[in-house]
Amino acid sequence: MVNTGPNANRSQFFVTTTLNSINCGEIPEGDDYGVINFFKDGDTYPDWPSDLDSKSDDFTWWVTAAEGIKVFGNQNFKKQDYKMAIRKFLKVMRYLDKCWDMESLDGGDQKSLSLRKMRSRLYTNTAVMLLHII
Repeated sequence: MVNTGPNANRSQFFVTTTLNSINCGEIPEGDDYGVINFFKDGDTYPDWPSDLDSKSDDFTWWVTAAEGIKVFGNQNFKKQDYKMAIRKFLKVMRYLDKCWDMESLDGGDQKSLSLRKMRSRLYTNTAVMLLHII
């Protein structure tokens, strides 16, 4: 029903009498939500570590994931796509944050040092890219 008369406020509503098979807002089981490799650059890690289907307790898995994502950031930097490079570097930092929370880091001065070095490089590279954008 469409009401276009006086004082109708141009409101519209429709009454249907058949069953609609589309469930709005629901994603079928097994679909990837359309975010896997969203940018089509080969990076298959979700932007937020909390979105991972299964989370590893292995410190080296997280560092390897972070280094893999950093490669995509470096590639974007070389292509002078600074906004995407910054996005990837910030993503790496989110993955590195998970490493800081791990018990295997306790007493591991070498692991802690490697995380600090990687994070400082990311901050430096991000600052350089921001200078290119501004």
